[in-house]
Amino acid sequence: MYWSLIKNHCFQDGNKRVALASVISFWFGNDVDPDRISDFVRDQGASLTENIAGGKVEREELHQIIAKVLDEPSAMQ
Repeated sequence: MYWSLIKNHCFQDGNKRVALASVISFWFGNDVDPDRISDFVRDQGASLTENIAGGKVEREELHQIIAKVLDEPSAMQ
């Protein structure tokens, strides 16, 4: 979903913002620890989104990054 919203230009404007907001909402809706979500947004949310849009991050790399975000303990714990 995150990748697709950024890369497929579903909207005339705001694709990156919608993609980031959607992944955050999805994680909250699926009981991901809010501290993990906060860490992700603070540490890499905007830059990762920009890098996906710019073709600097491939889909498989994104899968690895997200798996790492969800598997590592939160820095706020």
